[in-house]
This record gives sequence, C-alpha cells and structure tokens, in this order.
Amino acid sequence: MIGLNWFEVYISASRLTFHHRDLAKGEEAPPTSRDWYTVYRRQKDGSVRLFYLSPGIIASENPLPTLELEPGRDPDLTQRAIDFGYAGKLREAGYEVRTSKVGSKAFRALHGSPFPDVFSLKEGLAFRAFFFRNNGDSPRWGIVQSYATSQQFNVNLADPLLRSLSINNRVVAATPAVSRQVGPDVRFVGMNGQFALLRDRNGRETSVNPTDWTLPCTRATLNKYLSAATSARAAGSALLELQRASFAVTRDGRMNTALSRAQHDRLMFLLKDDKLFSFRLPVVGQPAARISEQSLVIGERY
Repeated sequence: MIGLNWFEVYISASRLTFHHRDLAKGEEAPPTSRDWYTVYRRQKDGSVRLFYLSPGIIASENPLPTLELEPGRDPDLTQRAIDFGYAGKLREAGYEVRTSKVGSKAFRALHGSPFPDVFSLKEGLAFRAFFFRNNGDSPRWGIVQSYATSQQFNVNLADPLLRSLSINNRVVAATPAVSRQVGPDVRFVGMNGQFALLRDRNGRETSVNPTDWTLPCTRATLNKYLSAATSARAAGSALLELQRASFAVTRDGRMNTALSRAQHDRLMFLLKDDKLFSFRLPVVGQPAARISEQSLVIGERY
C-alpha cells in the first residue's frame, strides 16, 4: 500500500467502551447535545442501536448504558471515534474545525492578507480517518492529512457592497456560535429594517444582526468584491497572494514544481508546532491514541 500524508493511528486500549441507546423499530431518536456525535447501527430485527461519541462525560438523570467492544469488532465505529477525537484535539489547539462524514477541515489564522480589513488568510489541514487490513489480519487505523488554506471575509452583511453580492446566495455565520442559533444552510434574501433576513431550506425566515453574517469567501467572490471596491489589478494581486499562501506558486510568482513537498513540510511543521500527535478518544474513559510522527511517502510500503 502506497500513500502520501498517510499516518498510522495507535490506540492504547484493547477494548473501547461506548455509551449507547437501543430504539425499537419505528421509535424516534431523542434529541442530543450538539457536542455529541451519533453513529446509527440498524439491527437485524429492525431496531436501531445508537452509539454516542462525546468529548466529555455524558451526564443525564438516567445514565446511558455502556457497551464494551474490541476496536476491530466495528472498525467503522472506531474510525468515527478517531475522527471525532482528533477534531477535539484540534479545537483544543485553537483551530476552527468543520467536521463532515466525508472529510473534515481545521484552520487557524495565517498572517499576510494584503487587505486585512476585507479578508483574512487561514491555514490548517484536511483530515479523515480510515482503516485497512493486511492479508485478512486485524484492522489497523490511520488518518490521511493534507495541508490546506482558506480565507474568510472580515466584512459582513452590514457592508453595502458585500450585501449586494449576497442577495439570494448562501451566507455563513461570522462565528460558529452564531451558526448554532439559526442553522448551517441559509440564504440572504434582503433587509428587514435594520436586520438581515435569512431563509432556510424549509422556507422559514429569520431576522438577524447583519454584522453576524457574511458570504463564504471563495476566490471568485473575493475577486468580485475587490474588483468593485478597489481595482481589477489589486484583486489580481490579492489572488496571487492566495496562491503563494497555498504554495501553488513561489514567492517570485512562478509555478511551484515542488508543491507536494512544500505542503507536506508545512503540514509536518503544524503537527509538531501544535503537538498534534496524541489525542483522546471520545468514549468512556477517554483512552489515548497516538499518530505516527512520520507519514508514508511515495515509494514506501506499509
């Protein structure tokens, strides 16, 4: 097996203990805290077993039962625990984490924006846990990590220009805490007095403070904003800086022929600088997990 930016994950415990809840066929799952991650397992009789992953101790008036499993008994469940636990480690290290079942991303601030009043640069990593077997052996776990950059608007819907670009487009919260109050998928449809009017996928409208919401800062949108606010030349210069930040081009503006190596080296710097090689699994007792400090590179084999 050959890979780039693949790291093996070692779990300290031989058995993992999960909080769980069993639901009868047709029974609805009760609401849970946003800090929990729920994994669904459908049983042969049509019932459903819910496994809960939590960064802390799950407390309730009626404590949930626990179930002890070997990590290899349900490799996908263990893989989810690795993903969720590593995301918690990144948050502790000051990263803003966006989790997804198909791969998550974590970013921290990066200096060097040519227009700091308009947008800020971010750097971090994309990651996803996985498992594999060697010739039918017990499963082993790993995590794929790659260097990633992003940018975020520092202007919001209170800005007339950005507001004009936002009409009928998806908007995002300026901070994660604000997103939890409304929902992750909303569009800006206009102003309601001093408030911005957002509409979710179900057609429900909510009036919010315009300073709390902004547009996703894609390169195309950033180019439109800067071209209108400054000049096309300044916008082009800013986009070139984004390419430099991602190592796509060199400092003198040439295409970087060593892109993969440059991004890999920066990824390793982040992992070492923020001490990201160990974390806790979000299960009962929070057992430790460790990531190998050297990744696989092209030409090497597991």
